[in-house]
Amino acid sequence: MEKRIGREIKFIHILTSRYVTKHIKCKEKKHYSLIQIDIMEYLAEAKNNNIYQKDIEKEFELRKSTVSGVLDTMQRNGIIGRFEDEEDFRSKQIKLTEKGRKIYQGLIKEILKMESLIAKDISKQDIEIFFKVANQIKENLKNV
Repeated sequence: MEKRIGREIKFIHILTSRYVTKHIKCKEKKHYSLIQIDIMEYLAEAKNNNIYQKDIEKEFELRKSTVSGVLDTMQRNGIIGRFEDEEDFRSKQIKLTEKGRKIYQGLIKEILKMESLIAKDISKQDIEIFFKVANQIKENLKNV
């Protein structure tokens, strides 16, 4: 079978998702999706505390309906809260709850272990090339 970039990306995604499902759980033994973990990380590390749904859509290049569904689930599970913006009452700020922060702090250690496993035996130079190529692929697909 001929090697194709898209197929390889899909397989890496499947393997990463499988790893997360099998190995990454919080203390309550609950699993979180890759996008939920990414959103927790984005909120936890945001220097600007004024994060809105549109910021998450832009950061992860996801559709409004997708982000809305993920945020609804995270809110139901007590991971995030949606709070009225003092300047624009139509907008809701997205923030991690205290429970969400604790969950994220437990999960990030496992995510970093996974990152180490992914990068095992790959030179720093090859990792830099990987990111360069990945960024170019994203740019190519954005412009379509």
